[in-house]
Amino acid sequence: LPVLDVPGWIDFAGSGGDNGFISTVDVKADELQAFGWRFPNTALNLEPAKDEIVISLQGESLQGTLHVPTAGLAQRGITAQFDHLHLLEEDRELTAARKSTNLATIPPLHVAMDDLWLGQGHFGTARLESTPMANGMRVEHFETHSSNMDISARGDWEDRGMGERSRFVIDFSAQNLGHMLDAL
Repeated sequence: LPVLDVPGWIDFAGSGGDNGFISTVDVKADELQAFGWRFPNTALNLEPAKDEIVISLQGESLQGTLHVPTAGLAQRGITAQFDHLHLLEEDRELTAARKSTNLATIPPLHVAMDDLWLGQGHFGTARLESTPMANGMRVEHFETHSSNMDISARGDWEDRGMGERSRFVIDFSAQNLGHMLDAL
């Protein structure tokens, strides 16, 4: 496919929208789009398993597996393990579409990353734990560890109706302040 919308497939698979018609999906996309980001040349394999959908992603900037429960998503959440995740420059058009998503509807996230890059900044290993709240999302824990720095953060990301607002407590530590600032 030229373009593949991952949230659309997750919604479709998680809702049982295929009525048992689709047993697996195996697609290669010139561009995979997900939550405001574009990932070039990425393959997606979606396969039902016991009580969940397993989504495997493999590409030059994204490789990992997501486990999406078919029941109890609001309680169990999405679990993901990425071997590498390289988020290039965020796409403004896709980000605008994402902002129409109610943050409070995002299920709990349990994400581990072995190699996280944000643009040219290398953040190394990373972990994210989040839960929904009335007007948004609570980041219970976000941490990264690399040779340049360590980051630990927690806080709230809310939609106030007139715009988003976030409040976080973030701890940074580094052996070399210049290297940390370069990564940031």
